[in-house]
Amino acid sequence: MKILLVARWPVGGIKTYIKYIYGSPLFENVELTLLAPPEDLEGFIINQLPPGRIKLVLTKTGWFTFTKDFVSCLRKNNFDIVHSHGFTASLFVQQILVFSRIPHVMTGHDVFLPGAFSGAAGKIKKIIMNWLLNGVNRVLSVSEDARNNMLENFPQLNPQQVCNITNGIDSEFFRAGIKRDLHNELNINKRIPLIGFFGRFMAQKGFIQIIQSMEKIVNDPAIVIKPIVLTFG
Repeated sequence: MKILLVARWPVGGIKTYIKYIYGSPLFENVELTLLAPPEDLEGFIINQLPPGRIKLVLTKTGWFTFTKDFVSCLRKNNFDIVHSHGFTASLFVQQILVFSRIPHVMTGHDVFLPGAFSGAAGKIKKIIMNWLLNGVNRVLSVSEDARNNMLENFPQLNPQQVCNITNGIDSEFFRAGIKRDLHNELNINKRIPLIGFFGRFMAQKGFIQIIQSMEKIVNDPAIVIKPIVLTFG
């Protein structure tokens, strides 16, 4: 079997998904190709996946170049399935596959926040998303909450078309990690508590709650020693 993976923004969550799912022994005899912008993917494929598991084809994020390279991949290979990651990548893919018989499976790596479809622009966006979700063969979610969110926003979807694949967390990777003394590295007084935030600066990642919580702590005179949030991005 030959599968073409397509990602327009292959950041942390998509990389982790590809590592957990397509790094599995279940896919050791499957020919996998990944079409995506660089985003340090070469190092990721070498260091995080079994040797030779995925062939990388680099492209750019712009609509024209992305679409052109996708069409080129289809013409040069006889893929059995296209698996797109993220809503924009899935939209770019579906505009071509609507004229093809190649099955298209998409994974939504995001959720729809309240107000996502408000206003005239939001209504147009919802019409496009409705066309996309009803056009693909299967919609995969990464959690039951994400699946419920999709069905709540698009109740006309057949629930059987939206499937949840929970990949879990590789706890061994973190257990075997090397401990770092961030107080010393960053020259922070050891009395100050450190809070780690690991994720993109987005509302659906809980970043708004971090900001709101820190605001309450900073403005509370009863709390003498204020914690520091450590993050990256």
